[in-house]
Amino acid sequence: NGDLRVATDVTFGGIADLARDGDLLYVVDKDAHRLVAVNLGSSAAVVGGLTILPGEARTVCGAGQGAPGFGGDGVPPLNALLSAPQGVARDGTGLVITDTGNNRVRRFER
Repeated sequence: NGDLRVATDVTFGGIADLARDGDLLYVVDKDAHRLVAVNLGSSAAVVGGLTILPGEARTVCGAGQGAPGFGGDGVPPLNALLSAPQGVARDGTGLVITDTGNNRVRRFER
């Protein structure tokens, strides 16, 4: 379900990096092995096929539910597994995530 929460209720294991893309703030949570999107705007946004309403936060990449993993090529970002991600950056129409524990750089369309 993408771990949908009111943004002020989200807790992080260890924030490694942040990136802003318009009204969306992306937070790399390295200890929970996930990427969270926070909608800071006043209208709904879609990330990786998931709708995020204003004031909500949702895991958009990293299906490990707090556990590291490897996999996800060719699947929706939420179903991908990450291991100790360290960074995120915008890349035109998508995002690039450094999946440090797996020695990979992952990219997905926003």
